[in-house]
Order: sequence, then structure tokens, then C-alpha cells
Amino acid sequence: MDPQRDTPLKRFSSLWIGLFILLSFGLGALVVAPWLNNSNVEDEALQSEYDVRLATKAEIDQGQSDFLDAAAAKTAFSHTAKQLLGQNASATSQVVPGSATDLKANSAK
Repeated sequence: MDPQRDTPLKRFSSLWIGLFILLSFGLGALVVAPWLNNSNVEDEALQSEYDVRLATKAEIDQGQSDFLDAAAAKTAFSHTAKQLLGQNASATSQVVPGSATDLKANSAK
């Protein structure tokens, strides 16, 4: 562009014209979009797949609820909790890599 013809007023008006054109296309798209046909074969296929998955999930949930007994689970969990809470904490021979104990053991080698 010729520097003599490039003025701040032309740049300012070009900016606003560009923004107006962009905004008018956006508004036009919003006005026209509801009249477009939005359903397609893929949506119908996904819906039928969703129905199959929903039926499978309902079948699994029913099977799990029939199999699980809440009272038996509560008894088992309470028995395990009593065992774990009854144990005293004790030292272990397992060393965490990068810990002070590991570094001390490796430096002694």
C-alpha cells in the first residue's frame, strides 16, 4: 500500500467496515440456522447405539443389585475394618526410591 494513501482515518474506517461485515455474517447465520435441516443419518445411528447401551446398562445394574447384598457387605467391611484398626503400625523393609533411607543405603554401597 502506498504510504501517502495510508492514513489513520482509512485504517480506522477499514477496521469498522471489517467488523461490521463479520458481525452481519454472524447474525445472518443465526437467522438462517433454524431453517436448516439439522438431523442426519449419523445422529440417528448414534441415537440407536445410545438406546442399546442404555438397555445394556440397565441390565447390568439390575444384575448387580440382585447379586449384591448390602447387609452382607456391611458385615464384611466392618470385620475387615476391625482387623485393620486392631493392628499396630510397624516398620517395613520396603524402601521408597529417592527417599533419605534409599539415598543413605545407596551411598553406603
